[in-house]
Amino acid sequence: MSPAVPVADFGDTVLDARNSLREFSESPYEFNRVYLVGDHGRLEGQVTVADLALQPPETLLSGIAEPVVATVNADTPASECARLRRHYGIVQLPVVSDGVLTGVIPLGLLLSALEEEDTRQMLNVSGVAGDSRENTLVSSISTLLPWLIVNLGTTFLAAAAISLFESTLAQVVIMTSFLPVVTGQGGIGGTQTLTMIVLSLSASLHLLVIFGWMFTTNPDRYFLTLPLLAVLHVFAGIAAAGVQLTIQTLALKSAPGGSATPYVGIAGMATGLGAGIGPVVGGALADFFSVRAFRIDLSWSSPSGTLELPALTLTGFDFLFPIAFILGLLSLVKGGGIVYHLA
Repeated sequence: MSPAVPVADFGDTVLDARNSLREFSESPYEFNRVYLVGDHGRLEGQVTVADLALQPPETLLSGIAEPVVATVNADTPASECARLRRHYGIVQLPVVSDGVLTGVIPLGLLLSALEEEDTRQMLNVSGVAGDSRENTLVSSISTLLPWLIVNLGTTFLAAAAISLFESTLAQVVIMTSFLPVVTGQGGIGGTQTLTMIVLSLSASLHLLVIFGWMFTTNPDRYFLTLPLLAVLHVFAGIAAAGVQLTIQTLALKSAPGGSATPYVGIAGMATGLGAGIGPVVGGALADFFSVRAFRIDLSWSSPSGTLELPALTLTGFDFLFPIAFILGLLSLVKGGGIVYHLA
C-alpha cells in the first residue's frame, strides 16, 4: 500500500487536481486518478487523468467526479483485493479507515496479489497448496501421500492388466514398445471426450436457458415468472462456466508450441468482441420488433364451452430470444466438427 495518494478537496477545480497529481511525478507508483475527499478526509469520489486532461482548468471537480466502486481497509486479505481487481477491473484500490482515505493499493501490487491468488488456487487443485520451503518433511509427506497412493494404485492396476498378456509379450517382444503409445492415446482420448462432453452439455444447457426466457412473460408477469427466472439464472451460470472452461481448453490445444498465451488472449478478445457487438445488434433488432407481435394460443372446445390459453407471446425484446436460440442451435450443429477436431 502507498500511504501517499494524490488527493483534492471535493470543491476544488481541475487545476488544483492537476497540481496535486504533478507532486507524484517522481513516485515509484503510477497514479491515474485523483481521489476527492470531504470533511475530515472522508473519501467522496474520484477523477480520472483522462477527465482532468479534457476538462478546462476552472471546472469544478464535483461536477466530473465518479463514485468509487470498491474500497478496502488495512486488514483486508490479499485474496479479497485480488477478487475485487478481477471483478471490477480496477487499477487502483483505495484503503480507508472508517471512511477516511489512508492510502491506495496501486496496480502493480494488485497484479501481484492476483497472481498469488491464482497460484494458490492452482496449487489447491493439484493438492500441494500447503507445500512451501518452510514446511517440514512430515507435513509435506502427509499432504502428498494420498495422491501418491492413488497414483501408485493405478500403476499396479495397469501392471496387473499387462501381466495377463505376459506370455504373448514374451513371444512378440516388439509389442512392449507400443505400451507407452497405448497409454498416451488413452490420455488424449480421455481429454478429448471430456472436453466434448463438457462443451456439449454446457452449450445445450445455454440454449435451453435462452429458450426458457421466452416464457418468463406471457405477455405480462404471471405466477411462474419469479420461479422460472431463478431457475434460468442458476442454469445460465453453470452453462457459462462450462463454456468458458472449454473455450480456454480448445485455445490451449489449438495453439502451437510457445504461443499458448496469445491464443488464450485472442479467445478472450473474441468473446469480448461478441459480447460488445451483441447488444448493438440486439438493440437494432429490438427497435425493428418494437411495433410487432407474435402470439400462439391453445384452444379447447367442448359442448360445455371453450377454453383458451395463451401458450406463447412475443413482443419487442422477446423476439431476441428465439433468434438467439436458432443461431446458437445452428452454430452448435455446424461447429461440432471443428470443435471435435480441435478437442
